[in-house]
Amino acid sequence: MKKHHSHKKKSEKTHSQPQQTQTQQSVDEKPLSWVKLGINILLLLMLVVSIVLFTDRKEYFVSDQTNNHTERKWRSFYRFADKQRKNADIVIFGNSQASAGIEPYIVSMATGAYCFILNTPGSAVIDAYYNLQEILAHKNKPKVAILVTSCIDWSDIGREWSRIQSFEAKKNSWRKWKSMPFFFSTDELVKAWSPTIRNHSFLLTDTARIAYNFRNVGKEKNPDRTNFDLGRFSHGSEHLQDTTLAKFDQKTPLEADKTIIHETHLKYLKKLYALCLKNDIELLMLTVPTYYKNYDDYSILKARYAEIFAEYPQAKWLDLRQPYDTTLFTPAAFNNEYPSLHLSYYGMTVTAYKLSEFLSENYADILPNKQYEESWINDFKTHSHFVYNQNIAPEMEGFISIEKNIIARDFYIREMCLQEMPEANMLILKINSINSSATLPSPITIQLKVEYQNNLFITPVEMQTAPTVFPPQHKVYFANLHKEVKVLGINY
Repeated sequence: MKKHHSHKKKSEKTHSQPQQTQTQQSVDEKPLSWVKLGINILLLLMLVVSIVLFTDRKEYFVSDQTNNHTERKWRSFYRFADKQRKNADIVIFGNSQASAGIEPYIVSMATGAYCFILNTPGSAVIDAYYNLQEILAHKNKPKVAILVTSCIDWSDIGREWSRIQSFEAKKNSWRKWKSMPFFFSTDELVKAWSPTIRNHSFLLTDTARIAYNFRNVGKEKNPDRTNFDLGRFSHGSEHLQDTTLAKFDQKTPLEADKTIIHETHLKYLKKLYALCLKNDIELLMLTVPTYYKNYDDYSILKARYAEIFAEYPQAKWLDLRQPYDTTLFTPAAFNNEYPSLHLSYYGMTVTAYKLSEFLSENYADILPNKQYEESWINDFKTHSHFVYNQNIAPEMEGFISIEKNIIARDFYIREMCLQEMPEANMLILKINSINSSATLPSPITIQLKVEYQNNLFITPVEMQTAPTVFPPQHKVYFANLHKEVKVLGINY
């Protein structure tokens, strides 16, 4: 009996082993669940995206934005167009030669309109096209759109960092999505949307910047320097020095016949022109001057420009490189660079007045005259060139208006005023010749009625013009006067 019982247990043990092996085998051979794998991958992707969106929102990986002028000028434009309900009448597009080549405040004051520079440094024509689309979408319809021509002989779509700055600065996500395939290559797309992905290397290469961003969460990384920014960016007043000028004598830096004009430029120039025609906007090509020794033979490039622009009969072209104004575009007009591609602030004022004169001669019938609107006056009256272009506004401290809107012989005196200065006062005369063929000389002598030490005199005063002040509407003369001299008026 015991033997039989023992044999039975052994038999049970023997039969149980194959069943365990079979169960283990079925577990090992269980097919992979693609659904579960897909869910896990999706969850992981959502986690990564959430982290990226969080860090983007917190701006942990935002680079130094101190010199991101593109973002600042677009913020100013949105305030101007959307909040203040004002219209940019003249808009300038282009690369750095736009913002560092023209003083938009002077253009505004000289024309009586609003002039905005909405450019992107390092950009091409494609940027101008999408910038105009953005402006029109904000119910701003300029009368004149100006394209700085140097962005035509630049790289086909501009530098990556400039396109990203322009892309990020704009508001409308849908328009940004539509522009992406044309504005960025495939490997640039994600970088364009996310500073975290673009700058994740900061974790190893710029820990100081990461630490700064963590300390300043929620703070503006690129604060506005002024509430009213028309897009000007001056490279300063360090003009061409003798050591730099010597380099031009040794070698011409740019060869005109090797300048490349990409097909992409021609494509988007055509689209920009069509967009302007559709919206009744005048298109003006503007060639900002560079130092005349920059090119070996600029006339070659000028001929190529002329051939391109001939296809757009309703567009005009102002070329300030040729003929070259040697009296005004001296070495002092250019930044101390080799090649010298940007203007000094003095050069920017000269270009602004030359542009204003062209605008007044060619677009006076379509440009609005806002010089009597209080809000327009308040926007510009603190600028040093306001008094040279417009009459003294109420509550302008330090100015005394003496004569205004007077016809004397063959002259129209728009205004004579006195600017009170610390050491000597400045007499300013804004005058026109009624006879359009007559030219006003410089210097000019006028007879003044003055009071000095309680005595009345009629005395001649010689007045000079200034090379950087030439508004299109009148001629401006200056004279220094002793502080104790009180000007009563002109002796006709």
